[in-house]
Amino acid sequence: MEITWVLILNFFLVLCLERTFGSRYNVSLSDLVKCKEYRIESGYVYRNFFLLDEFRNNRTENERFRFKFYVMAASNAHILLSPMDKAKKGDSVYEIVIGAGGNTFSTIRPQIGGRQLIVKKQNGLLNGIDPTPIIVVQKTDGTLEVTIPTFVGALLSYKDPKPLNIKYVSFSSYGSTSARWFYDCGGDEETHMEMKKENLTSLERLQVDLFANYSIFTIPDELSKIYMGATIKGVSYNERKSIFQVRLEVKLKWTDPKLKWKPSEYSNITALRSFEVNFWTPSLLITNGAGSTFTHFDPEYFGIIYSNGSIEADTKQQVIETWCRESQDGNWPWDELRCPVDFAVDGNHLSIDFDLAHSVRAPKISELSKWRFSGRHLVTKTIKPFADMGNDLNSTVSVASLVIHMRRNAFYYRKVFFVPLIAATILILLSFIMRRLLRGILNLIALALLLGSFLALTNSTPVTYVPKITHSYEMVIGIACFSYFMSILIRWFSDCSPEQPPSNCILAVINNSVLRAVLGIQFANSEEYLKIQYEPWKQVGIILDRIIFFILLLVLVIILSSGF
Repeated sequence: MEITWVLILNFFLVLCLERTFGSRYNVSLSDLVKCKEYRIESGYVYRNFFLLDEFRNNRTENERFRFKFYVMAASNAHILLSPMDKAKKGDSVYEIVIGAGGNTFSTIRPQIGGRQLIVKKQNGLLNGIDPTPIIVVQKTDGTLEVTIPTFVGALLSYKDPKPLNIKYVSFSSYGSTSARWFYDCGGDEETHMEMKKENLTSLERLQVDLFANYSIFTIPDELSKIYMGATIKGVSYNERKSIFQVRLEVKLKWTDPKLKWKPSEYSNITALRSFEVNFWTPSLLITNGAGSTFTHFDPEYFGIIYSNGSIEADTKQQVIETWCRESQDGNWPWDELRCPVDFAVDGNHLSIDFDLAHSVRAPKISELSKWRFSGRHLVTKTIKPFADMGNDLNSTVSVASLVIHMRRNAFYYRKVFFVPLIAATILILLSFIMRRLLRGILNLIALALLLGSFLALTNSTPVTYVPKITHSYEMVIGIACFSYFMSILIRWFSDCSPEQPPSNCILAVINNSVLRAVLGIQFANSEEYLKIQYEPWKQVGIILDRIIFFILLLVLVIILSSGF
């Protein structure tokens, strides 16, 4: 008895709410009195199968069937379309789920609980106390469409290349969710399914008039070209992987003559925004894409439709990766990259071009690598399609190429690699004024500094050619080794000179006042003259050392001036 009173109270509450607030879909419970009803208390099980031919079917010439029904459920309304009775998991069917994921999205599956063929995110389609009208249509070309009257265009649309011959329909819910289904309604069903225009606002009336026979999955018939703009926000380049990454905002513009209206007939409404209607947007391809953006580029668009039929659609910042080969000009580290981002439209007859007014760079571009943005230019071209595009391989595809110029941060490399080279050169030259052990230590320090920097250099320079600085390092490393061995030789002349005196020719050279003046060696006065006669080999070492110093000084100056 208590349960009966609870049911009566709930029914009275539903009626009060309906009278007070009205129905979102203009469908009242009194409109459903001629419908057959099917109730599900809970559970994801298809218990009863109904023969589709026994239902009223108001299909048109290009439709296999048109099935109309209502559902009252908080979420997870499952509709099963099957070629056979008592279908089970693994069978080929169409499973339609409205309000899945807590009433946040809808989907079509090819099997019970199978993968998702198509998904549409839309919150709040179902209501436990408000009947939701749903139309399911299978067309003769294999397209399966699911429509809800207040949802502009088809909610879900999937074209099956091998369409199933549907004979049965079944209903289910999910978990503990209960559901009430109303189907096979008598009388004029269209009065139940279509919104009553006299109760609509101007915006709702415009939505219904524009999108009554509109599909968001079909390319507009008279559309031939898409105009594109791009605002560059950031750039980076991975030399090892030859992958260029750009952050940008994309803006698309096109015209659809079917979406024109007279503002005067709709309370001077001149534009519709994407949160008010759903409309077709181009699917772009990145023909030279890499990584996560290989081939397809399908961001979320935020658009606006104007009364003259022109449409503008913008994206949030998007990250695009493309292949970009490093520079071959041999001018490292002042080389320049030109990395193209090639856009095409996924459509057999659609071309793409740049809208120059919206193809700009941001006031400040983020540069997240050793490369900096230096400019850009725009190119339109045609290419041969690849297999994934679905085009005739003998045709051509229109491509809009955004070519971004980047220069290496040369100042960074000058600091990292040129400074060690200069430091090592100074140490080598200073070693010539040092004596004995200290001279060898300076040469070894210079050699260690050069070898460490050279190893780091090999990890930073291109692999396709040898930059000039690499040759400079090779030559200075050779000079450092030569200088070290010269320090050993000079010490040998000083400490271990041979007992055999040098020839008269060598003695004449080391006693030559002009040569000693040029080399900056003390003149041979009487005291020095005696030292030369008693230690001639030591003097030979000093003169040889000074000659090599000036030769190396000249060579190092030439290397440093031309090596970077």
